[in-house]
Amino acid sequence: MADESLWQTGQASDFDEFEILVKDARFGYHEKYVDDDGEPRKLLIWTYDDVNEEEREHLISVGSGWDIVDNGARVEVDPESDTKIETKEIDGEDVPVFNPNTLWGRYIERFVAKESPGLDMGEVFGQEGRSDPRMAAACIGMKFYLKTEEKDFGGEIGVKEHLMPQEFLGIAGKAESGTAKESSADEAKAEKKAMVLLRRAAKDVDSAEDFQSAALDLDLPDSISERIFDDDECEALYEELTS
Repeated sequence: MADESLWQTGQASDFDEFEILVKDARFGYHEKYVDDDGEPRKLLIWTYDDVNEEEREHLISVGSGWDIVDNGARVEVDPESDTKIETKEIDGEDVPVFNPNTLWGRYIERFVAKESPGLDMGEVFGQEGRSDPRMAAACIGMKFYLKTEEKDFGGEIGVKEHLMPQEFLGIAGKAESGTAKESSADEAKAEKKAMVLLRRAAKDVDSAEDFQSAALDLDLPDSISERIFDDDECEALYEELTS
């Protein structure tokens, strides 16, 4: 009888839901994605690293009627295509838009919709370089939580499963820099408050030694405490505050 402890596997990679940070993006093709005539489907290809730090591609169909230009950097209407691309008036100009039945069209609707499950990202996509979904780089640096959803397209297509964005998790570097700015501002406030307390203490004593003793009883930020513990630095600070 086989030892049951050997009949085990490792933990499977869960691609039904995961977080994705878009490292790079381009419009292009993939050999596995062709239409009924064997022609390659046009895709938006996001590059990301999985949990094992292996580079992968997330493929998003954009539909027909588009022409990939500038080495995949953007798409524009293909004048030779039989597919008619709908346009909408935006800021007084007729702008071609993606079919909402394509996966990229569904992503766009999910991104900008205000009501759940919409992500209400209109303000984010108002930023420079992110305002045009026809540009592949519009989502580079963005982080999303994706999860598989079913959609019934009806007819011969039937029910299909696709990974859809469930949550916008921010832009790489933005949250960190924002936190750093907040931390720096908090430190500045703490140091300013500490200097007010030290100035009062300095005026209440007659020597640098007494000032040092009084200052050690105060709750001070590390940057100022270091000066208090150093005799020479403390004397210089005392003279600065009493001059």
